[in-house]
Amino acid sequence: MRSLYPVSIRCARIFLPLYLGALRCRQFRYFAMGLLAPGPRAPINTSMLPTISDIFQDVTDTRRRNMAAVHGKDTKPELIVRRLLHKMGYRYRLHSQHLAGKPDIVFASRRKIIEVQGCFWHRHPGCQFASTPATRKDFWQQKFDQNVRRDSRNRVALAQSGWSVLIIWGCEVRAPELRTRLQTFLGPPGATQPYRSDRC
Repeated sequence: MRSLYPVSIRCARIFLPLYLGALRCRQFRYFAMGLLAPGPRAPINTSMLPTISDIFQDVTDTRRRNMAAVHGKDTKPELIVRRLLHKMGYRYRLHSQHLAGKPDIVFASRRKIIEVQGCFWHRHPGCQFASTPATRKDFWQQKFDQNVRRDSRNRVALAQSGWSVLIIWGCEVRAPELRTRLQTFLGPPGATQPYRSDRC
């Protein structure tokens, strides 16, 4: 029977540096927060750590519930568009991991993408739903600006890779002209190019 000692040594060489690195990262984080003095490790006063309630104490319970209900994918507007596309005869892929921003609906053989974006989170210009909450305006504005910049970066990266992108806003998913917009952007359902797995 082979000895397990060499195996244990190899495992220790792999996992021990990772464990020590994690401890150092935690120690540095506490030091940056002023909870740990340089030198020998001192007891940590966890009562000084801010809680979630302290950070968001001015957020109403209704706002908390609304925020908890937000999902990044498979949203109601996205499902409406996907059902319409399927009914029109189009087939597609969802949230491709290999494309910038993991776009909602991907037509690999057509090199086309449909993004279904919420008016509130992605700031639909001129839309009544792109409002700003009355409380914590600086916090919300910073979050909205980050979303807009990220969306812009993703669109540029996709365009540079040869993809065409159609943006459909949440307030447009029930518009009568949506079917026409989709068919104009995608072309006839049967007119596709040969599929290549390296495209997506």
